[in-house]
Amino acid sequence: MLEILYHVTSKVVRSWNGDEGAQGNLKPKGGERVAIIPGGPPSFRSDDFRIDLVNKQITGTPIEEPPDYKDLLERATSDAERLDILSRAMRLKE
Repeated sequence: MLEILYHVTSKVVRSWNGDEGAQGNLKPKGGERVAIIPGGPPSFRSDDFRIDLVNKQITGTPIEEPPDYKDLLERATSDAERLDILSRAMRLKE
C-alpha cells in the first residue's frame, strides 16, 4: 500500500510513503488530502507526479534518461561522428 499526500484541486502529488509500518505520518495542510492506494511507488522518474483517484495510481510524464555519451564516443569510428556526439551532449547541458 502507498500513502500519498496530494493537492485536492490540481491532484499534484506532494509526497508519498511506501513503508506501511510508518504510514500515518503525512500531515495535510490547507487544500491537501491523504489517500491510500494499492501498490508501491512509481517505477519511473517524473517532474510532475499526479494522483489518479479513479484508477488508484500515480501518473506522470516519464523523464527520458540522456544517452551515455561516453560509451557513444568510445564506439565512434570517425572524428566527424565524435564531433556530432559532443555537440548533442553540449546542447543537453544548455
